Amino acid sequence: MPHNAPIHVWLLFPADRDVAPTRYTNKRFLEVAEAEQCRIEIIDPRAIPDNVLWPEDDSLSALRSMFDLPQIVLARSGARMGKKGRQLMRLLERDGSVTVLPTASALWRAGDKIRTADRLTEHNLATPLTFALEGLDLAHLPLDFPMVLKRARGSKGVQVALCQDLETLKQAAEALPGKSPLLIQQFIKASFGRDIRVFISGGQALAAIERRGAEGEFRSNIAMGGNAIEVPMDAELESLAVKAAKALELDFAGVDILCGQDGYLVCEVNAAPGFEAVEEVTGLDVASRMLQDAKAIDAARR
Repeated sequence: MPHNAPIHVWLLFPADRDVAPTRYTNKRFLEVAEAEQCRIEIIDPRAIPDNVLWPEDDSLSALRSMFDLPQIVLARSGARMGKKGRQLMRLLERDGSVTVLPTASALWRAGDKIRTADRLTEHNLATPLTFALEGLDLAHLPLDFPMVLKRARGSKGVQVALCQDLETLKQAAEALPGKSPLLIQQFIKASFGRDIRVFISGGQALAAIERRGAEGEFRSNIAMGGNAIEVPMDAELESLAVKAAKALELDFAGVDILCGQDGYLVCEVNAAPGFEAVEEVTGLDVASRMLQDAKAIDAARR
């Protein structure tokens, strides 16, 4: 690569070509690319033929003939990345010449709320008690009501319900959209309608915002009508968020933390977090910081 040539970066984002550049995070990366000496391309893995992603010789030759391969890949979708996206990430990881953030396995793990809870527990990090619903005796559930019912894979609070009793649990289990396994999770009453999103970039806690749900809504997701304010990070909050991201092998993450009676608990970890609310509330230039950190990670690996 010529001295001072821009670093070629792929944003993996499964969306139509005319839609992808209009999404806030993608648009921001494109806006700051020149200043950060990056050349950004948005790649939709769904548009790549199967024979290129699953070549008979298991090599990158077909992919190289179709694309100018990047130096860095940022996966910018978690729940919607799909089979093709993960396979593209694996191919590039195996080649070794491309820094893929996060890895396909880390993206897949963080996208599964059951696997996430298991990993957090393995690392002795506080998290609400979480159980896969399948195989449980509904007459002897391991949690008290009210409890939260979720799909293992989902985002923006859509596939989530607060169940007050066994009947509402059964009804919600039938009604929740999606096909991924169901889980039940301890309801943290003290954090009703609010959580703290800590944004991790380059393995460090960049900012924290408190998200509050619409009146009477137990979910704090901004996509569900909530709002956000910047909050200071104390040492405990910062440490928990950084450790959660590290446990899930994520250099970039949105760590959602509940405020329980006895302290903080990690609720979920998003491997491809949006940052519109973080930039709007804090005034930080998250897009530039992410590109700077991605370049530093890439340089350290070479």
